[in-house]
Amino acid sequence: MAKRIGITGNIMADQSGPFPGYNRAYVNNDYIQSVSEAGGVPFILPVIQETALVKEQVSHVDGIILSGGQDIDPLFYGEEPLQALRKTFPDRDA
Repeated sequence: MAKRIGITGNIMADQSGPFPGYNRAYVNNDYIQSVSEAGGVPFILPVIQETALVKEQVSHVDGIILSGGQDIDPLFYGEEPLQALRKTFPDRDA
């Protein structure tokens, strides 16, 4: 049986088009394609804050790919931000 691989998603705000300002859940397609080509079944794991839902999501996959995105907020692991720090997304870090 093929392995079910969860891929952490991200959120992007539409800048234009019919829904400017709307948040969209997404993951870059190369993650999905790579899992498929390796014989896995890709599942996108959206950014959610409810711990119980995150645990439920994770219980249904055999592995997880932490997709790229913003910098991790150093305050999340007890460090002070450095000058080179770029945009962070604390909800995704959690």
